[in-house]
Amino acid sequence: GGASNGMFDFPQDALQRPYFSTEELWSFLSCYETPVEMSAAAVVALVDAFAEAKRRHEFAEAIVFGNLDRSKLELPMLLSGACDGADETFGDMAMGHQHHLVHFLGPGDEEWASLNAKEKQKHAFVHVKRELLEDK
Repeated sequence: GGASNGMFDFPQDALQRPYFSTEELWSFLSCYETPVEMSAAAVVALVDAFAEAKRRHEFAEAIVFGNLDRSKLELPMLLSGACDGADETFGDMAMGHQHHLVHFLGPGDEEWASLNAKEKQKHAFVHVKRELLEDK
């Protein structure tokens, strides 16, 4: 409608794919020809993806602040960055064996993530805020 075309001061950033959504999922929401049932299913999946991203961020905070409850970890799990080479290769191997994967990325690190990680492992990216990384 009009708002998505710039009317009523609608923020254009709201129309950009959020980091926790896949291209495919976002395409269901951004195409006028998508059947209502598929759009509704995409919204549910998007909410689930957001909740998972939030859970991963809380996980990162717990590690940084030293209050991680290890009894609640979903093991086995690989924790790494997402760079070319070992990080992405071990990530592929972990996922191939049904292990959980978390790539911790500081501010600006995603640009250094490998193409493979960006395409196949983006769901595992945890963006750690600068405040968590700074000494207090």
